[in-house]
Amino acid sequence: MEAISEHFEIVVFTASVKEYADAVLNYLDPENKYFKHRFYREHCLNISNRVFVKDLRIFGNRKLENVIMVDNSLYSFANQLGNGVLINSFYNDKEDQELDNLKNYLVGYLSQANDVREVNEQIFNFSSILNEML
Repeated sequence: MEAISEHFEIVVFTASVKEYADAVLNYLDPENKYFKHRFYREHCLNISNRVFVKDLRIFGNRKLENVIMVDNSLYSFANQLGNGVLINSFYNDKEDQELDNLKNYLVGYLSQANDVREVNEQIFNFSSILNEML
């Protein structure tokens, strides 16, 4: 978190309820050094009481070309595919390297990007994959 916070403002946007999310975030960041803002399930779009989609347009004071959403569910950033970075879920694997991989991608590729969506599209190709499915 420290290395990433040197290059990015970290905002948490989770589909979890506030009470649960705050307990986890307070454990991870007890001095509140890394997580600048927190958004919860109540800030998501609720689709049929089953799926919670995060819509980055709630950040009206941020330019989308500078916003990255990291999530383990593609549908979470379906409204802004170009802003999404898909990661693997964590299941208590002591050998897990996902956060290191994420840090390397964010710092190595996106920290200097003029538009993160263009870099993400080149790397992940989400929009093209979606267009092929339609």
